Amino acid sequence: MGEKLGRLPVIKQVREAAADRLKIVPDQKLNKAGRTDLALFFLVIFLAGFGLIMIYSASEYWSMKESDYTGAYFKKQLISVVVGLVCMLLVFRRLDYHKLKGRAAWIIYGLSLMSMLVLFTPLGKTVNGATRWINLGFTTVQPAEFVKLGVIVLAAALILISGRGLRRPKIFGLIMVFCGVIPGIEVYLISQNMSSAIIIMLIPLLMTFVANPSNKVYMVLGIAALIVCVALIIYGTGASGGSDSFRLNRIQAWLHPGEDQEGVGYQTAQSLYAIGSGGMFGKGLGKSLQKIRYIPEAQNDMIFAVI
Repeated sequence: MGEKLGRLPVIKQVREAAADRLKIVPDQKLNKAGRTDLALFFLVIFLAGFGLIMIYSASEYWSMKESDYTGAYFKKQLISVVVGLVCMLLVFRRLDYHKLKGRAAWIIYGLSLMSMLVLFTPLGKTVNGATRWINLGFTTVQPAEFVKLGVIVLAAALILISGRGLRRPKIFGLIMVFCGVIPGIEVYLISQNMSSAIIIMLIPLLMTFVANPSNKVYMVLGIAALIVCVALIIYGTGASGGSDSFRLNRIQAWLHPGEDQEGVGYQTAQSLYAIGSGGMFGKGLGKSLQKIRYIPEAQNDMIFAVI
């Protein structure tokens, strides 16, 4: 067994070791609710805490300008973190997620897809020309986040039910269609949210990659994705700067960040100024200058430049 494992790729070793572990652990232990993964818990706490610090740093100027209080965005995010942690602990202690592998998974999946339709109601909120948020009065939420949760639950359930059948192209294709293609297309058509649609399509692909011992299909998909990316770059390089395509213009700004710094390349250029001026270790916590009036949405989409 040791010699056999030694000849296998590292990823395959991990997968087979995980499979062996599942075989020897009794079902009653696997299905027992209330078993907390402390490593995952503290990792979440660390990331949430780091995010809060950076949001305060990035939003200090705009918070003061909009509400005469430097911690407005921080306070809003802190409330969300506290509520999220409470919900997480309740799920850890009370919910046996193994019970979601049946009809419950399809119900959660269906409800998550239906949540996108709320954007067509008066609750739908438009920000910067995009209707992607549901206005709950005290806060706003993106239904695309519910879709991600529904996709994760259903994909996990289908992978568990499929077992070794996951190697069959038909089963693999059905999981990709139901958990990736259908919800991804819905999110893009309803909210025009390309980034969320791409993430949703990648979620079942990554989940099946962990569960599937065969790597051939992922190699083919990876090569296809690489070809598409190269084609877009070549097309973006050869296209004229006056193109009406928003996304093509963003590719142009990425390829040539210094050409249109007052137009479509503004965000890219300002982000590069922020990263370049800070260097490898930055200017220091709270000392970024580009977050003051220069980087748009510094506390949101462009926060990486501040970090």
